[in-house]
Amino acid sequence: MTQMEAAKRRIITHEMNSVAKQEGVSPKFIQQGIASGKVILLYDTTGRFNPVGIGPGLRIKINANIGTSCDYCDPEMEIQKAKEAEKWGADTLMDLSAYGDIRKIRTQIIKSVRVPVGVVPVYQAASEAIHCAGTHLSMKEHNFFEVVIESIRDGCTMLTVHCSVNKGILHKLSRSNRIIKITSKGGGIIASWMKANDAENPFFRRFDDLLDIARRHDTILSFGAAFRSGCVSDGADSIHKEELATLGKLVKRARKAGVQIKVEGPGHLAAHQIGPFIRKAKKLCKGAPLGVLGPIVTDIAPGYDYITFAIGATLAILHGADYLCTVYPSEHLGLPILEDIPLGIIAARIAAHAGDLAHGSSNIAWDNRMARARASLDWASQLKEAIDPYLAKSIRERIPTKGAGCSVCGHLCPHKLFGEV
Repeated sequence: MTQMEAAKRRIITHEMNSVAKQEGVSPKFIQQGIASGKVILLYDTTGRFNPVGIGPGLRIKINANIGTSCDYCDPEMEIQKAKEAEKWGADTLMDLSAYGDIRKIRTQIIKSVRVPVGVVPVYQAASEAIHCAGTHLSMKEHNFFEVVIESIRDGCTMLTVHCSVNKGILHKLSRSNRIIKITSKGGGIIASWMKANDAENPFFRRFDDLLDIARRHDTILSFGAAFRSGCVSDGADSIHKEELATLGKLVKRARKAGVQIKVEGPGHLAAHQIGPFIRKAKKLCKGAPLGVLGPIVTDIAPGYDYITFAIGATLAILHGADYLCTVYPSEHLGLPILEDIPLGIIAARIAAHAGDLAHGSSNIAWDNRMARARASLDWASQLKEAIDPYLAKSIRERIPTKGAGCSVCGHLCPHKLFGEV
């Protein structure tokens, strides 16, 4: 019995109780959320990590992407990145490895952390086809599903599958005036394979087979946004909206089958487009948990896209996003290095915390502790409460101070002056 099947029968599982305790809500709230499909629960039968809940009414969760490429394949470095992401507060990890011994890399990463790990199975299928035949276009339909099953057996809790790519949408895409036709790697792999082989997407054509695999293993399916916008001018266009409508139909079928679903959201969107788009996505996808890949609010800031992401992510949370996919300073430029991981995770945590506060989170106690420490010029407590105490301490110590305040106000510190009066 899957978590969704149990929830529909009004059974509260051990995992539901665990998530309820972590989130400070009732077990019934979790059970009803899972039954409706608006909340998902990631868990591991071996107890490798604590169950994680994602959805409305729960703390915003953060995912971190890691993984190899043909330009840089160092499995040990990816394990270090995984540990670093967990250290800085990632709730989940996605191993996006697309080169090397992908299965070995995946299993080593899973063993090295105590958070849920997911993958994009088609990356491995494409990589293996390239290794064997020189091109991903040589993939066979059964390869798509073999890697899905293998990933689940290796301990992956969540699979990103691009089920929305189909011949109908591809036909419209080819006639669209998009600047960037497709920016999703998984979507691009499947779309090019379909064109070259004059075939339908196996994940779309045999969606019931995919559901059967997921149900038997109680695995989360994350619907990849194959046609998310790759620049703000393409934001919220008819192609992406049609994809969401397609996903909405698949969400309905998945829920009927007792399979938990998460939907991935927009990539690049101007700030004023975010609210309407998130609300539309939630409506079309029947309230399924929504994870956002950004949104990136401007295209002009390579090297600073962890900042453009934090802006867009905060706005997305205000309008209903549930899950953030971390963006690193290296976005649009190259594979993240180890030093990029904290910057991306912290940007995501700031956005998530700001969103949680806007939703009335009890975590305002954290902000209040910082505020009281500032008012009393208690520097030890301020550094302790900082989201990045190491950076805060190094900045504090850059310019020696003569008084109790900081080097901005010096002897004119308002806290000190008012306190003395």
